[in-house]
Amino acid sequence: MQTTTQMLKKPLIALILLATGCNSSRIAELERENNDLKKAALKANLDSQEKCAKDAEEEFTSERWVSDASFTDHYSKALNKCFIRVQWLESRQKGPYPGQYLHVLLSDAFEKKNYAELHRSLAELNPLQCTVTLPSGQQKTCTSSREFEELISTYMDN
Repeated sequence: MQTTTQMLKKPLIALILLATGCNSSRIAELERENNDLKKAALKANLDSQEKCAKDAEEEFTSERWVSDASFTDHYSKALNKCFIRVQWLESRQKGPYPGQYLHVLLSDAFEKKNYAELHRSLAELNPLQCTVTLPSGQQKTCTSSREFEELISTYMDN
């Protein structure tokens, strides 16, 4: 004669097997949904990068930059912003400060907001002007080109 425990054992095992089977199919479904979401996020990121490159180029060509100006663009996924970095060399032959000067501007290609600028003589180590707006909104005055690059990496490296 079977005890109550033995009688309940078979239905309990069947219930566990049934529940496990449902869980494995649900897990597979969730994994498929997760993969679909990853693909959609990647496509959205690539679309944003493509739009950023296009808008940065339009911004660059719409401005009247000197002929040797160049630009790079970067879409920051973390900040959801498109940055354009424009730089050029300037030669001053006359005036009180003749020489070669480097100029760098970093701005948002969508909003047209400036985030950083550097102006320095190539004959001097310290910049004539160097300011960066940090993500917090705080204005930071930098004292070297290296510090400028470190500060703008927040915008250009993520």
